[in-house]
Parts: sequence; structure tokens; C-alpha cells
Amino acid sequence: MKNILLFVITLCFAGFFSSCDIFTNSIAASGYNSSGLKKNDSGDYKGAIVDYNKAIELHPNYAEAFNNRGLAEYNMGQFQDAFEDYTKAIELKPSLGVSYGNRGLVDDELNKYTQALEDFNTAIKLNPTDGIPYNNRALTEYHLGQYYKALDDDTKALELKPDWAVAYNNRGLVKYKLKTYAEAIKDFDMAIKYNPEFSSAYNNRGLSEYDIDDTAKALADYNKAISLNPNSSTAFCNRGLWEYDHMQYKIALEDYDKAISLDDNMATAYENRALCEQVMGDKKQSENDFAKWRQLTGVRDSAISSVNAADSTSKP
Repeated sequence: MKNILLFVITLCFAGFFSSCDIFTNSIAASGYNSSGLKKNDSGDYKGAIVDYNKAIELHPNYAEAFNNRGLAEYNMGQFQDAFEDYTKAIELKPSLGVSYGNRGLVDDELNKYTQALEDFNTAIKLNPTDGIPYNNRALTEYHLGQYYKALDDDTKALELKPDWAVAYNNRGLVKYKLKTYAEAIKDFDMAIKYNPEFSSAYNNRGLSEYDIDDTAKALADYNKAISLNPNSSTAFCNRGLWEYDHMQYKIALEDYDKAISLDDNMATAYENRALCEQVMGDKKQSENDFAKWRQLTGVRDSAISSVNAADSTSKP
């Protein structure tokens, strides 16, 4: 019996800014920094970086501008650049707790989990009443498999910010990992209560419903996630698995195709599509998709023999 990965976890990272000091001899720099914040908030990250560059040119010791440029770079996936800007902000202003927290997120992205924990610990020490670094430290603990520590940190974040949908969603994911599905669903319910447009929470609630065999609700949640975010490769992949389990192979194949068109590095979607093609008798395409899955995951050919011999699919 073949176990396949159902989903790619979607965690929402809290980006945040420190307050901007108005330097009496650098009003223009402050103006560019404020303009950059607005552009970053609207998703114009390149435009934001242009403004932060101007702010830094006018005021080379402007720690907040370095921090904020790092956030725009982070949002663009330029993690090394972001790391350097956060580090510069910390050098200029060691008390700037948000820069430690932001750098911790970069550390996590680069799989430098020990460094990430150190940065989040410092951020918490500097701002113990800020829930964001607790939430983000939980992310690293999650990646390290330290689920009970992550649970404690997400709970602390919610004590500090009781209406925070992101923290409810993330705590729900931890509970999902602990296989306390009913409790996970309660957290996803709260995430949706506080943010009814939270696509990831619907997707994640669907996962928990799927694992307690409440399949009708799971499908409804996958559909809702897709309606809110038509670019969610994860939701398409999860819905495809639902359709596969219900022998709707043609429709499942369409959802896997869509997931891969949105994220052509999504190993799970290639594996799931290969299994679907196998059932439909398309041996050549199935072999191609398994080859792509091997390439993305590093699984050796010898491991695939057991996959090809599988005659059914089960949940993890």
C-alpha cells in the first residue's frame, strides 16, 4: 500500500515594520522610507526597493530603511540580500527587535534552524509582548519536528493577540501533525472566523476533515480554497487526491495538471499524477512523471519499484 504526501504546508509569515524615526536632517529619507512601506504593502516590491535605496543613499545609517528593504527582498525571494540588510540594520541599531525576527525568517528559509532560533529568541527578549516572533519561532520548531514547543509558542502568540488568524492556522497545522484532527479543525475554524478570506485555512481544514473521513466537507473546503486563491497549487493537488480516491481519475488528472502548471517543482503533484496515469493505463506518461518526481526528491530508481507495484493509495 502506497502512502503519498497529501499536501504542501502553507504557513503565513508575518512581515512587519518598525516605527520610522523622523531625523531632523533627513526628512527626505524618511519620506522615501514611508513611500517604500506603501509600495511594499501593495505588492510593488521592486518599487519599494527603489525608494529604500534612495532613503539609504540620503541617510546611510538609517537602520529602519535597511530593515524594510530586507522585507521587500524577502518577499521577492532574495533571501541572501534580505539577510545582509537585516544584519546591517542590527549593526546600526542592536535594539531593533523586528530585524532579529525578520532575519530569523530568512534563516529558516535557508534551513539554518539553529541561527533562526537564536534570532527569534533575541527578538522575544527585546519585545516580549510582541506575538509575531513567538509565531515565527513556532515555524522553525515545526520544521525541526519540535511540535510541542511549536504548540506552546503559537499558544503564546494567541495569548498576546487573540484574534490573529495566522497563529490559529499555524497552531492548527501543528495539531494536524500531532494527529489531533478535531482540535486542528477547531483552530482552522477560528482562523476562518477572524479571516473569512483565508484560503490556506480552508485548505488545511480540508486536510483534517479528509483524515477523519469527512470527505464531503473536505471537498467543499478545497473548492473554497481554490475560489479564494486560484493560484493555490496545494489546493489543486489536494482536491486531485480527493478525486483520485473517489475514482474520478480524469478530473483528478486535470487538477494535477493545474497544480503543476502553477508550481512545476511540486514533487507531490508529479507523484500523484503518475499514480493517476498508472490507473488510467498511460504507462509512458506515468513513467515520465515518476522520473520527474525522482529528480525533484532525489529518490533512487530502486525505490520506485515498490511504488509501481502499489495497487492502492492511502492517507499518511
